[in-house]
Amino acid sequence: MTSRLTATTLAALLASVLATPVAAERPTVRMLADFDDVRGPGALGSHNAVQRAPSTVALQRVPEAAGQALAVSGTSAPGGMAGVWLAFYDIGATRKQFVDASRLDFLTFRIRGVRPPRLIVKVADGSWAAKGDGFEIGELTRLLPQDVGAAWQQVTIPLGGLPLDRKALAALMLVVDSPGEFSFVVDDVALKRDPEDALPQRSVVAPRGVP
Repeated sequence: MTSRLTATTLAALLASVLATPVAAERPTVRMLADFDDVRGPGALGSHNAVQRAPSTVALQRVPEAAGQALAVSGTSAPGGMAGVWLAFYDIGATRKQFVDASRLDFLTFRIRGVRPPRLIVKVADGSWAAKGDGFEIGELTRLLPQDVGAAWQQVTIPLGGLPLDRKALAALMLVVDSPGEFSFVVDDVALKRDPEDALPQRSVVAPRGVP
């Protein structure tokens, strides 16, 4: 008996293939904070000043070529504390919804500054966030090819091996570790599969006076 693929059998196979769901490709980038949407604390870019007297900190969204960034300035004084808490959740919410970073291996952000201080980088999961602190990654310039300057540079933090719950990533914390006046600007906090993955195109919401 000869075996051949009949038109009816071919049609049935084609229908079966078309009906089989195709697994969606895993995203390569997830934006966590871009500071463009100023509608409120639930938007991308929830943030708080990290401050203890006599140190002072001021946060302000500033215009950039595409959208806005977050400017951090102030004075770091002995006995005080200064920095910024960049939350990956709605700071004002009663119940915190943290970020699942288990499938993206790098946390990245951009930074520039004309009077940059020495900065300590920390990353928090839900447990650390409950204490208002983060796991210390190290001094910022260890994560950069050169010192912070007027041009934007990307900071890359490998998440693999860190003692954090990557299914409940909560925040990036930058703590000033040098005395005196300081100013720097941060933008585009994101999770990436590869550090060189391109960020998505920005969609800017018009400012409404929220700092």
